[in-house]
Amino acid sequence: TTLSHCTWDVSGALGFMKALQLVLDGREDEVPPMLGASSDMLAEVAGLHERDLQEDVQLKQMMSHRSGDEKECVHRSPQPPLEERLIGIPMDTLKRLRSLVIAEDGDEDTWMTYQPDELFVALVVQQIARASPTPRSINMMNILNARLVVPSLSKARGVYTQNMVLLAPNKLSPNTTAGGLGPIAVSQRACIGGFTTQANIARSLRTFLGAIQAGVDTTAQTSSDDDAAPLLINNLVRFTNELDIDLSSAVLRQGEGSATRNNALGTVDFCYLTIKNPYDMMRITTLGAYDGTACWMLGELPARAWELLQETLDELGQ
Repeated sequence: TTLSHCTWDVSGALGFMKALQLVLDGREDEVPPMLGASSDMLAEVAGLHERDLQEDVQLKQMMSHRSGDEKECVHRSPQPPLEERLIGIPMDTLKRLRSLVIAEDGDEDTWMTYQPDELFVALVVQQIARASPTPRSINMMNILNARLVVPSLSKARGVYTQNMVLLAPNKLSPNTTAGGLGPIAVSQRACIGGFTTQANIARSLRTFLGAIQAGVDTTAQTSSDDDAAPLLINNLVRFTNELDIDLSSAVLRQGEGSATRNNALGTVDFCYLTIKNPYDMMRITTLGAYDGTACWMLGELPARAWELLQETLDELGQ
């Protein structure tokens, strides 16, 4: 199935697939309505907090970059060539990351609240930092889905046919990226938790909607404000683990035998996301397996970062 990302995000696409399952099962009366085809709900959410927001400093900075008003040109370190790879990691391996973090500071109670996917993202960032010849800050751009954090969207009785992803930037200093897993994971959780307040979401939406209206390239401007290495992160492990989409009613003939196949008949074992990278930017996308037993990672990283990541995962898997 090919879906236009400007029309759908992963959440909307999975909602559509669930509706397709209901139709195939003869349960059309259970299909939820499709919402958002004729209105921009993100603009409406931004408008709800318009009176509470101050002057949009970030948008002014983005506009100044576009118009060439900046007086100083920041020298940026050269980015090593990126390699695209796809790897699969057993969830049992990722769970051992918690033991590594507990060994760092001994705070078992705190780290028991962190999920394996959170620590895995921190591990990837750590290997990227280790692969750099010199300490360097990393600008982590976390993709979040507005429909999961805005009450008016999450409680809607239907599926929005609209891309509702937002960016939550988290700039880490060289000292943080070169340190242990713990500080990276803590910073990430604090960033995402702080961003998902209603006022901050509205402020971010207003900035990017204003940039789009002004013809500003939002992705390029967000990722290149200084010498920090940009990293786009799309963590979908918990969102895609144990999917309840079952298309077995559409199967006319079983191909692989039941004794050798890894997933149940009519279920999706892996979703491959392909998005052209025009900015030479590091990216990682993490996805869960249908039964929650593994994590898939599709990414574009320097070769040395891949090598270090694989070495660490091999050690965890032993």
